Amino acid sequence: MVSAECRPLINVFTRLPVAGGTKTRLIPVLGEQGAASLSRAMLEWTLETLSDNWPGEICIVVAPETDGVTSSLGFNGNAQTIQRGDNLGDRMLNAIADDTYTTSECPRAIIGADVPHVPASTLQDAACRLHSGDNVIGPAIDGGFYFIGMLNASRDLFENVIWGADDVYRRVMDNADRIGMTFYQLPELRDIDTPTDLQLVAREYPPLAEFLLQAGVNVARVRNV
Repeated sequence: MVSAECRPLINVFTRLPVAGGTKTRLIPVLGEQGAASLSRAMLEWTLETLSDNWPGEICIVVAPETDGVTSSLGFNGNAQTIQRGDNLGDRMLNAIADDTYTTSECPRAIIGADVPHVPASTLQDAACRLHSGDNVIGPAIDGGFYFIGMLNASRDLFENVIWGADDVYRRVMDNADRIGMTFYQLPELRDIDTPTDLQLVAREYPPLAEFLLQAGVNVARVRNV
């Protein structure tokens, strides 16, 4: 159990929504500008959901490392910073270790901006578990994970993980077993990364369905390209 005064901080990992530089697997369906617009919309939806269901500070953590990137996002109500590290694992560990926005005695979490459809109950459960002293992880259908939270992280947790591969979650859990870390597992979710993801998530998540309608995309005909 962590201190009663501690409220877990959550870092929202996202990319700068620049045409051609984000959600590239969706460009064949949405075009470069459409993919960038969706990236920004997903960040907005994620922040809305978190603002209603997360008890602690919310920080937007942006890649790539570009001067002035945080001010260009325009989300003035949330702390904003830039991802630091040579790979995704380093960037996550650095964000978890950063005590700029909360004390080192409070747990910190990371969520990707590509799961805006995360249920409120899942976020509330994760925050409660973190406050109880548990490590928490949310596996993704593509073999990665959409959420991870803990008080302290060892760099061994991400050893030999190939980011973007389909066995990221398994490798991280194998490392956790090896170093004696245990994780509470959240329900599995689908990231929005591919045209098929668009089709399947839009069936259950009205904001995405409305976005695609406004973009003139017939979701019933969406297929991976």
